[in-house]
Amino acid sequence: MKIFKLMVDCQRGIIHPHGGNVLAVEVDSRPITARRLLESGVCTLCQDGICEKTLTFDVADFDIVAAIVKPKRRRQLTEEQKKAAIENLKQNWMKRRRPAQVPRGDL
Repeated sequence: MKIFKLMVDCQRGIIHPHGGNVLAVEVDSRPITARRLLESGVCTLCQDGICEKTLTFDVADFDIVAAIVKPKRRRQLTEEQKKAAIENLKQNWMKRRRPAQVPRGDL
């Protein structure tokens, strides 16, 4: 399984597996968010950089951490919306498609 499929993109960081029942949250250029995570009592500082921090936490505490870093919701389309999007893409793709250019000989 690819690791990027296991990452949860958030508004204020990224949550990803760290090993076993432990998850990690990376917070870049957000000192207030990092402070809130540390003050929550469920996160442990794993790496501390100049403007980025990696904190670890137990899987059982996911809801607490998620409330702070706010995971992004994936767009969910109905079947009708999916069909309409597919048709729209087909039409636009055909409009933008350029005919193949055949090299011309010397004129």
